[in-house]
Amino acid sequence: MQLKNSFIGLSVSILFFTACQTPQKQTQNPNSAVLPGFKLNTDKNVSVVSDLDGKIQSIQKNENGQYDVSVQTSRQSYLNNRIETNAYEMVYGNLSKIESTLILEQEVQRGTPIGTGTPDSYVTARSKTLLPFMVRLSERQPVKQNDFWYFSPDWMFSHKTDFLSFRPVPSFEEALKDFYHRWEVEKEEKKGFTIHHHPDLDRIRFSVKLNQYPKTLTETFSLTFTEKQFYGKENLFVFENKLDEFKISGYTPVIYWQSGFDKHLKEEYILKNTLYVYASIYTIDHEKKLILICARDFALSPDEKVIGDRINSLLKPQ
Repeated sequence: MQLKNSFIGLSVSILFFTACQTPQKQTQNPNSAVLPGFKLNTDKNVSVVSDLDGKIQSIQKNENGQYDVSVQTSRQSYLNNRIETNAYEMVYGNLSKIESTLILEQEVQRGTPIGTGTPDSYVTARSKTLLPFMVRLSERQPVKQNDFWYFSPDWMFSHKTDFLSFRPVPSFEEALKDFYHRWEVEKEEKKGFTIHHHPDLDRIRFSVKLNQYPKTLTETFSLTFTEKQFYGKENLFVFENKLDEFKISGYTPVIYWQSGFDKHLKEEYILKNTLYVYASIYTIDHEKKLILICARDFALSPDEKVIGDRINSLLKPQ
């Protein structure tokens, strides 16, 4: 089971979101609710382009005499041990005008011009149901207005963890065996280190119980090479957890953590409790006999519970 690469990157700088902490005003309803969203970094008369592939779902003139345009798209997520595909809309609001050729149901690609921005232009995401990926990845409280739930599209920022893009594995030990077995099948010589170019396959969420907090790592050439190969920079990972209890044929799995995660774990995690780790397994180091696991993030509860609790809270009568 593989997850199709559905990463949505931000468009050119004219559409880069500012770190605006104040949600934007909804402009289609005279009752004017406050919606979670981001102000677009645009000035008057600057072209606004779509940040994703999809189709034009709606074009509406709002109460301010400006335009709101929604682009319908979809994304895939791992949830409940299967891949789910969900359709949703990105709404670009407060445009002074729309492209003259723009029509409903029109297919657009990332970078397609959709209108002209104003200093008040913004973007938000919406769906008629509480989609699990929106509930999990949006950091702000969603707002229900008319037939839609509105969310801040935090998943569009590359520095935010896309939790549901990690394949959940029922057994960390079995996942390690599978990774090691793949190398054995390839029958490579036990020399230097082996990097597997299957990030989709090995981008996993697993549960583990740590016996100690991360320690400053012991540098290895295999880790440095892995950092440059997959992340484009060195010294990204600075702490490690060696998992001797999961050794496979003499190879020790090591979880590598980025700066700050030692502090976060000490503040939030109690040793020997279940920890959910989001990580990628890329490399086998034959000289040091290590299996390198590069952690992206962690959680104290599985995604399914986090999503369920949030949905129950949102639907609870006030």
